[in-house]
Amino acid sequence: MSFYLHDSYSLLLIFSVGYFTLLHFFDKNRILLLIEYFINQKYSVIYHRQDTIMFQFFTSINILIITSILISFYLSQFDKIISFITLLQVGALLFLFFIIKILVTYILASLFEIIDDATKYYYGYCSGLFMMATLFFPIILLMSYLNNGDYLNDYHLYLFYATVIFYLFFKVILLNRLNAFKIKFLFYIILYLCTLEALPYLALWKTLTTLI
Repeated sequence: MSFYLHDSYSLLLIFSVGYFTLLHFFDKNRILLLIEYFINQKYSVIYHRQDTIMFQFFTSINILIITSILISFYLSQFDKIISFITLLQVGALLFLFFIIKILVTYILASLFEIIDDATKYYYGYCSGLFMMATLFFPIILLMSYLNNGDYLNDYHLYLFYATVIFYLFFKVILLNRLNAFKIKFLFYIILYLCTLEALPYLALWKTLTTLI
């Protein structure tokens, strides 16, 4: 766990602190609405399709940093020596996975003529990742520095598993919002679960474990 005491790890956390600070400074309601995205869709009505490329760029970097840190908690149980290079590799792999996943989603949507649903899914999925990063970052920050990092050393795996549960729960909510569980969409949802959920995530997990 020595990496989490290193300056490079602290710099990543400082970047995220700066990001959320500026986000709150320029738009005080955004974080609150984002957290509420679990129970209502005000965030999607106000912000979807309106973000600048610059905002999307820095938001993507921030999400990648936080998600990579969370995944590194899982990898650390196999290899106690997690390095900055490992974190970069995880981030690059996650970015590639996201791009391929979205491309395949739109390809399938084009084949079945449900582009609008794919677009809604894309924005909802991105907002879900943003919400996850926003909720878990304060926990990461506190665990990293409270009690000299002992909480992080003792509970980092629990935090990773909590992230996985949160992610799966939100995916169910997202698909439900798209009415994917209706009988007439069962074929699509089965195809989706096989092609874009089960197999890709198994492949991602297998690839991640090769990094250690």
